[in-house]
Amino acid sequence: MEADPRASLIAHDPAEDVQAGARVTLLGKASRIDGTTASARYCRYFPDAADLLSLGDFSFVAIAPFVVRFIAGFGAIHWIAGEDYSPPANTLADAEADIVAHMNADHAHNLVDFCRHVHGKRVAGAEMVGIDADGFDVRADAELLRFFFDEPVTDPQTARAALVALAKASKA
Repeated sequence: MEADPRASLIAHDPAEDVQAGARVTLLGKASRIDGTTASARYCRYFPDAADLLSLGDFSFVAIAPFVVRFIAGFGAIHWIAGEDYSPPANTLADAEADIVAHMNADHAHNLVDFCRHVHGKRVAGAEMVGIDADGFDVRADAELLRFFFDEPVTDPQTARAALVALAKASKA
């Protein structure tokens, strides 16, 4: 990576017919990122990974996209410019741990309501694991659920406003 930072990452939807399945390939420039912040976030999503990360021979990498290739199925191929794929400039990463801790400590009941309102799931408990410009993720009864914002959220204040609006909608 130090000699040539060009990298790609592919994610795909497992399907019986590989040609019919959706897949996306991110092509860009890789660089190492702060392991402390990334490790804490990764462990919120994958708690069982803490023991492996404690071995110390892992590093976290970000890929700044040049281009994204999205294949929605056979013959449905789209190329997306990196600047069109990248999230808007935002300050959420710096505040994410505090937002997550606050939501889990003071608003866990709202997270349960969000699961019912948005996903139609009645759950015994829920905890926020992450938030970004497009939405947030909640672990509810061992299932990871994604909640999308109506508009991109770029700072803690707009995140709070979006979460309060969702709480009000969930109560209605």
